[in-house]
Amino acid sequence: MRARYVLPCTCGQRHFVGPAQAGQEIHCRCGATVEVPTMQGLSKLERAPVERPRKRAGRAKWGAVQRLLLAGALVTVIGLGLVGYFYSIRPSPPDLGGLPPYDAWVLWQEYRQGPRGRLDWERHYDEHRSWHRRWMVFAGVVVGMGMLTMVSALMVPRPQPARRARPPGRRARRPPEAASG
Repeated sequence: MRARYVLPCTCGQRHFVGPAQAGQEIHCRCGATVEVPTMQGLSKLERAPVERPRKRAGRAKWGAVQRLLLAGALVTVIGLGLVGYFYSIRPSPPDLGGLPPYDAWVLWQEYRQGPRGRLDWERHYDEHRSWHRRWMVFAGVVVGMGMLTMVSALMVPRPQPARRARPPGRRARRPPEAASG
């Protein structure tokens, strides 16, 4: 950043000048012409206060809210992926319509005599369905946690922008008084 210097006028106005203006003349509001000293003379002047560049209004940095929203969205997407996967591999009951006649008759005889225990294919189907139900509940909990994280992110209070203080020495303008006659 280039150095800036304060060049006073006889009227009290302060002008900010840089090394590129050394040796030139500038005009004050009062009408006076002020000569800018040479480079050597500039170094004897008071340095101007350094103004820090303001942050761009268009680019907001990520805070806790945005991080929580992103984390919640990722967890929700992962949970929805799990739900979709487990839904696609859900067990289906065996198709008994395609049994040969003799096997259908044997199965009918077993059911007709009453339950003496579970058949192997029934036990296998029930175990698979139970396993599938547990994993679907787990995936649903993951989706719920992701959604809860996103909702909680929206409840985080946002920092309030700092109010600008009036510069010292500046007062509020008073309305001009009516001329008395």
